[in-house]
Amino acid sequence: MSGSVRIDALLGLLPEPIGEILLPHAKLTTLRSGQIVMGHQDVTNEVFVVLEGSLRVELVSRNGREISLHDSGPGDLVGEFAALDDQPRSATVTATSKSTLARIPGSAFRDAMFGNPACAEWLTKRLVRMMRGMTERVFELNALAVRSRLHCELLRLS
Repeated sequence: MSGSVRIDALLGLLPEPIGEILLPHAKLTTLRSGQIVMGHQDVTNEVFVVLEGSLRVELVSRNGREISLHDSGPGDLVGEFAALDDQPRSATVTATSKSTLARIPGSAFRDAMFGNPACAEWLTKRLVRMMRGMTERVFELNALAVRSRLHCELLRLS
């Protein structure tokens, strides 16, 4: 990591006018690999934008099995669900490399998304994309044999 990531990198990673609206509320946060950003069921509502590095979003079963939901890299958001609905965190997010994030208070994120039609449209499309991806994975888990699921995951990763 270069160590020179600035908070205004947010402008190049988020579409207009979202970056401009969120920039005044954003604070830099740096993480080392393995550091937890948020834990499953935490009662916090900040949103994080990955400026540099990578994060893993996952759930851990009672018997310790880790279920990876997705990996996030530069330009990706994590934490928006709790900011939008004021419910506990739905997953654990961990840095998988040294990372720099923009931390945005949940109330500022919510105000931006609900207060600007362009922001609301962007968020809606983002959430629909996420839902389509999850629907696809649920189908694969229930309808495909292990070999076929592995093929689907490899295609997603390529």
